[in-house]
Amino acid sequence: MDNLTTCESEIKDAVTSSLEQMPQPEVGATENSIYNFTKILDEVEA
Repeated sequence: MDNLTTCESEIKDAVTSSLEQMPQPEVGATENSIYNFTKILDEVEA
């Protein structure tokens, strides 16, 4: 039964960590990135 409890705890920890919010990029790092994809496309089409 102890192994089952350990496995359950590890699975819960893994699921919880996969649902954590991704860190926001630095302000200057978004200029040519996917975070600014719409703006880049608009400039290419113009």
